[in-house]
Amino acid sequence: MFQCKPLAAAILTLAATQAFADLDTSSQVQTGDYNTATVTQKKGLYGTSRNVAEQYQHGNNDTVEIYQETDSFAKAEQTQTDTSSYNTLYVKQFATAGSSLSEQTQTNGSGNNASVSQQHSASVEAKQYQDGNNNQASIDQYGETESLASTYQVGDWNTASIKQTEGQGNEGYVQQYGNYNDATINQTGSSDSTAFAVQAGDGNDLTAAQTGSANDLYFTQAGDNNTGDFSQAGNGNEIWGMSAGDYHSVDVAQDGDALTVDAFQYDGSNNSIDIDQTGNEQYASVIQEGGSYNQATVMQNDMQANLAFIMQSGSGNLATVTQNQ
Repeated sequence: MFQCKPLAAAILTLAATQAFADLDTSSQVQTGDYNTATVTQKKGLYGTSRNVAEQYQHGNNDTVEIYQETDSFAKAEQTQTDTSSYNTLYVKQFATAGSSLSEQTQTNGSGNNASVSQQHSASVEAKQYQDGNNNQASIDQYGETESLASTYQVGDWNTASIKQTEGQGNEGYVQQYGNYNDATINQTGSSDSTAFAVQAGDGNDLTAAQTGSANDLYFTQAGDNNTGDFSQAGNGNEIWGMSAGDYHSVDVAQDGDALTVDAFQYDGSNNSIDIDQTGNEQYASVIQEGGSYNQATVMQNDMQANLAFIMQSGSGNLATVTQNQ
């Protein structure tokens, strides 16, 4: 008859805990250069829940990665700090549920990079914060319900991209403050969407696209080489506005249903706004003040409760409104 010896029993118990664990925490701390840290938490035979992975690195040319699969209430947290150059962060959460969270922070570094991917999950949130230098950041959520994404960058080469597709209850957000900014938000097949991007100074650029359901978008660009571009397709639509100073330009296009715009530009320089609306209860309002080459064009194509206002204040003004049926 086979008897399990105490050492063997202990090893088997440890193996079972690793494979089927709930409420596990993995913490990794590395200081120095050229380090790599990877954590994988996967569903065991009995499933996993409330697992936490935490990684902290202080140094140069470091890489950290977290993979969590079929997990509920999972949390992934990554931090790289203090003169971290050429570092990368990556988190993937797949088929997670129940308010899972991914959080990435990079500070005091150069060459930063960060990425999150959450797929076929529900009630997930991803947050990214970067402090300085060659920042980039990207969040990708696919097949999500009740997802949330947010990116916040402070200075230098910034870029940020949030993409949410085929989901529901999505939101977006990107905030950037200084230098070569760029931002792209893309929501497709979303419902209850929101996207909200703020940029503050230097190279600004912003693109957003939304398709389907209760869309919103609020934008702000504050100074320097601003542009915009936005698009929305069906249902609740709205876009608000601002653009404050320097080379402004805004381009809005909306497709159908309740549509609205409002797109101000306040202080001077090469202003321009272009709006295009197509079906249903349109409204558009353009305000430009503070001077320079102003220009504004509105076109509305479905003669159903259209409205348009334009107000311009100094310099090379021009305004065109066209309403067609």
